[in-house]
Amino acid sequence: EGGRLLLSRNSHRSVYHAIEIRGIDAVYLYPKQSGKDGRGVSFPFCAAEPADVRRALKNTQGIDAVFLTSPTYEGAVSDIREIARIAHSFGVPLIVDEAHGAHFGFHPDFPQSSVKLGADLVVHSLHKTLPSMTQTALLHRNGNLVSDSRVRKFLSVYQTSSPSYVLMASIDACVALLEKDGKRLFEAFSGRLKQFARQAQGLQRIHLMRASFQDPSKLVLFADGMSGVQLAETLRRRFGLELEMGAGDYAVALTSIADTDEGFSRLARALQELDGELQKTDGRKETAGVDYALANEAVMTIAQADNLPQKTIFLAESAGEISAQYLYVYPPGIPMLVPGERIGKELLRRIQACRALGLVLRGADDLPERIHVIDRRMADA
Repeated sequence: EGGRLLLSRNSHRSVYHAIEIRGIDAVYLYPKQSGKDGRGVSFPFCAAEPADVRRALKNTQGIDAVFLTSPTYEGAVSDIREIARIAHSFGVPLIVDEAHGAHFGFHPDFPQSSVKLGADLVVHSLHKTLPSMTQTALLHRNGNLVSDSRVRKFLSVYQTSSPSYVLMASIDACVALLEKDGKRLFEAFSGRLKQFARQAQGLQRIHLMRASFQDPSKLVLFADGMSGVQLAETLRRRFGLELEMGAGDYAVALTSIADTDEGFSRLARALQELDGELQKTDGRKETAGVDYALANEAVMTIAQADNLPQKTIFLAESAGEISAQYLYVYPPGIPMLVPGERIGKELLRRIQACRALGLVLRGADDLPERIHVIDRRMADA
């Protein structure tokens, strides 16, 4: 409580809730869009760079832990082995939100799990990428930098005292399936992904992102002349295919060992049909992505902002005010603004860009035109 956490800004909003509850001082690592695939297309929300982690630990006093999201929602994977080594050289533990990487380490074509790469605490959401019921997850503890007794204590605080035996049975069934048939299932899954990638090579106006640092099970799709939201809506409406997310200039499809040959074939045929239609479009309408992880000025901690008097004003008139609420695009749930940060003109511009692209913006009360800010007059009084 009251400690200092170094974390990637593109972390899920639940992390920010923990920061607020424990009165933590957050120090952010900002992801870069520096990674590119073979065509030179920038990958959205790249992973954390080891050099940035080292620099932050060296230049910032009192950091108690490092928190990273790997893989990201789009599948970018950090160099966990090197980042763990750096964190440990400073005597601090590395916590990894590997919620979307529960399938890692089960086949050579997928990245290795952070559990095996030196991370001290690793979260796996089985329900995201493995066949297990929603709300089933695992917490792994490694090494000696994190107290086993304190982990158990806080699990007893935050978890229910009446766990669902149906959910726990689902976890056991998932693990049993992997032990019994995991090798065959992942070999078949890898084959389907490779076959789909070969089919995608023939597309002219729809592009499948492929980068060396990417989890291949995340299909990141770009379509010339269409936003990610439009691509996802078209696939849903016309072809009965539900993607995980439609963003500014890309859409994300999650795949797993539970997908079938038929499912991959349906997606490939749908993209081929759309690709042919896009080729006939006159001109090329460019779409622009939005960088959610904006470096706003932090005036106070989230907990401090939560305890000060607040008022509600029009969002359009909020430039210069200090936010008292979250504002994020969902999915993926990455905050563009957190309590205690100053609202800048660039942030307001990006909010308008998100709305123009049809992205869903949410906050404390999901107010579309108003926002809660610190009432500085009352606070000073």
